[in-house]
Amino acid sequence: MLAAFGIFSAFYIFIHYKYSKPFFKQHPELDPQHFEFNTVANVVFAIATIVLMGLVIFNVYPKSPVGYILVFGFYYAIINGFKTYRGQAK
Repeated sequence: MLAAFGIFSAFYIFIHYKYSKPFFKQHPELDPQHFEFNTVANVVFAIATIVLMGLVIFNVYPKSPVGYILVFGFYYAIINGFKTYRGQAK
């Protein structure tokens, strides 16, 4: 597991500095750091949090790590879909 983590980390650092940084310098409107929560994103966040808490209370949560990855990936995608562009930070 440690070897896999090390390989993934090295690969991630290479991709970040080789491709991500130059891309976001050219396209700052696509950089996730330049988005902020708006009213709709806050409401969706609150509803999703209540739903996730309800699933845990009623013992209907995923029983495997893959289920958690899918649920939180979907949750993250929905929240980020409602965020608004705030402009480039100076």
